[in-house]
Amino acid sequence: MTSEEVEAIVNPEEETEDTSRIPEIISLDLSTAVPDMPQIAGVGLIEFFLVNGWRDTTLIHQKILEAILSDRFDLILAPEYSYQTNQPLEVEQYQQELKTATIGKSALVVPGSTAWEDENSYRDTGYVIFNGDTIKEQEKSILPDEIELWEHKGLRFGLEICSDSGVFKRKGERNLDVLLTPAYALFDLELATYGREEALHKISSRLGYDALRHGGIGIVNDSYFKIHIVYQKKEESGIEVLKSNLVNLERD
Repeated sequence: MTSEEVEAIVNPEEETEDTSRIPEIISLDLSTAVPDMPQIAGVGLIEFFLVNGWRDTTLIHQKILEAILSDRFDLILAPEYSYQTNQPLEVEQYQQELKTATIGKSALVVPGSTAWEDENSYRDTGYVIFNGDTIKEQEKSILPDEIELWEHKGLRFGLEICSDSGVFKRKGERNLDVLLTPAYALFDLELATYGREEALHKISSRLGYDALRHGGIGIVNDSYFKIHIVYQKKEESGIEVLKSNLVNLERD
């Protein structure tokens, strides 16, 4: 697939009529918050509501491609279930288009997860793509002795898909630099109604942040709530929220 063909996907001639849940790109600047990790200074999050299983995979795919081609980000993260298909060939097509788009670009791309069926078996698969290659593929419901980190530009990364949160911790990992969590309904439905301290407690209880080194960064992108949380493991204990669109996590 050529770069011109990828551009045609991002900018189709006919626009969709239903714009109620069009995914958007959220740009986060972490250069000040995490000055020791310039490799992830610019983060692009693909955000959308996934309600009752509804999503427009084509629109989400277009938005991820748009973020890649903008070449503004060091890291791009979409939520769990960003892709859904019953056709393995479609999975390959999406992957190829993403790989083509990343050639010569700066972003490490984690396009959420893909829900699909392979020989009558349901799968929920996460991919990591960089500069034309799929550098990691990981299934949800992975066991601690099966999960593996990867290194990118000198940083140690881990991927946990939603309810897999905590697998690296259970494995005994304590030295990750970055922990990525694409999710769907990882937290309580009432999360937005809690006060700040209670919300922090609820969030911390669901995250495997102990797998991070002191000062390491975790990023959650959840499509059920359409929320993102960027947190840092504190040296003493617990986490500090650096960026979030949840109002009750803002400091007083």
